[in-house]
Amino acid sequence: MRDIKFRAWDNINKKMIFGPTDDKPNSSWILALPEAENIFIMQYTTRKDKNGTEIYANSIIEWPCGNDFKLKGVVVWYFDQWRISIMPCACCGSYTCDNYSQVPHAINQRDWGRCEEIGNIHENLKILSQSG
Repeated sequence: MRDIKFRAWDNINKKMIFGPTDDKPNSSWILALPEAENIFIMQYTTRKDKNGTEIYANSIIEWPCGNDFKLKGVVVWYFDQWRISIMPCACCGSYTCDNYSQVPHAINQRDWGRCEEIGNIHENLKILSQSG
């Protein structure tokens, strides 16, 4: 059975909210948070990186792509699967735009296990522009 989990970024208090907690045994309570410009809800992808870290929507990951070369990108849901957006949308500059100017990359199962989560777009967006 697949784990259905969520986390949320609180843009007012600048912190990530995780579930489950002691008083809330699953993370579905996060879905009851008010959907506003200050709360961003992210779903667990059911994938883990090479260190066992859970990967959520809007996670920034880095993965090897050839000899001594690594790509960085943002995890996004695109049509029917989790994919990696490695470039911002040409229309708005967002990595999570619904009107993608290019199709995000599909990642095979083997590469999910080789990648590493290095942050998320709410706390660490600048690392996408740093060379790796």
